[in-house]
Amino acid sequence: MSAADLGMASEGDARTPTLSKTSFRTTWQEIDLDAMWEHHEENPRLFSHVEIATDAGLNTEVKELWDSFRWFSASMSMVFLCMNVRALFILNLKTLFEPWWHRPSYFLLFNKLLHPIIIRVSPGEHSENFVRPASLVAACEVACFLFIMLRTLMTLRDIVRKDKSRCSRWHAVAQLFLEQIPLLMVFSGMKLLSAVTPQVLVPALTEKVQFALRQPSCKGVPSLAIFLVSRVVYFIIGFDVFLVKFHATGYGEKGKDPLEFGTAIPFLVFLNQMLGVVQLGSFVRWRLMVFIFGGEDGVMQDDENALQMTFHALLAQRIFSAFPGPRGIALLLTYSDKDFQKLALNDSGVIDVCFGATSNSKSSSTLDVEMSQVSRRSQSSTPEV
Repeated sequence: MSAADLGMASEGDARTPTLSKTSFRTTWQEIDLDAMWEHHEENPRLFSHVEIATDAGLNTEVKELWDSFRWFSASMSMVFLCMNVRALFILNLKTLFEPWWHRPSYFLLFNKLLHPIIIRVSPGEHSENFVRPASLVAACEVACFLFIMLRTLMTLRDIVRKDKSRCSRWHAVAQLFLEQIPLLMVFSGMKLLSAVTPQVLVPALTEKVQFALRQPSCKGVPSLAIFLVSRVVYFIIGFDVFLVKFHATGYGEKGKDPLEFGTAIPFLVFLNQMLGVVQLGSFVRWRLMVFIFGGEDGVMQDDENALQMTFHALLAQRIFSAFPGPRGIALLLTYSDKDFQKLALNDSGVIDVCFGATSNSKSSSTLDVEMSQVSRRSQSSTPEV
């Protein structure tokens, strides 16, 4: 190990040896965890090797984000986008125009809840088919998808409009690539289930309860009640969409050659939509935004939310300045939490490691074999306990 890999702390730290990040990775078997524990037990400095970049890495790190593998990742993203859009229209239109007597019967929460009401309002022989839940679910999904497509087209319009300010146009670019296109790649009615997953529901419910408690005269109770009712509705609709798609995918491919590639496409799309119920990449990225911009309380206020939106807009502007054309598009399509970590953190490359005993340590400990010489040198410069 070269001397460059080893540094010495300041005099106030009793000249405690430090180990570079590279050395820490390459000599993991030689690191004495007991020594590191005692070094940080009394006066922890666990984050001394990192700091948050005040410019968010926009002026220095953006050019280092590109790698050739992003071409493949961006291509796969566009493939799944096209497959999902095609499947949404074909499967839902087939369900909408299919006669109800050709449709297999299966359990639906919507049907179970409305059936007693329909019996009372319109009793008859075919009252159970009056609503046609599968058709209603398909119609709702198509309507939601068309609404998202309309918003996407409006965002594209804002990007190309010359009368819009530079700020508005770059905000639109960030919204298009970081929110709308990722949503279109996995969108389905099952997406409503994301609101009731524990990872999303519990923080949102906690925030709503805290907001309601801060309001005088129970003014926050209606907002909390609407939140709870909406989550119940989301679960009912999302669960029924899952049942409809599950049965429609299997029933629609019944009798086809299982060895044909075209037979597997509906199942791949269904799997993609299932995995997209909770978009892990977007969720982790949002949690990082809350961690950086949300402060100690972990709640994004209006000014903090505006700051993170400004960061994304500036990021889009810097990316297209550094990588104009297709490379900029590919980079934004594949932007991830790993990229944000590279931008937001500056690594000093030095991790404090205690080779010998410091002035406030309870015992001394040394590294083995290859570090013995360094250990003896450090022990001679620090007092033994």
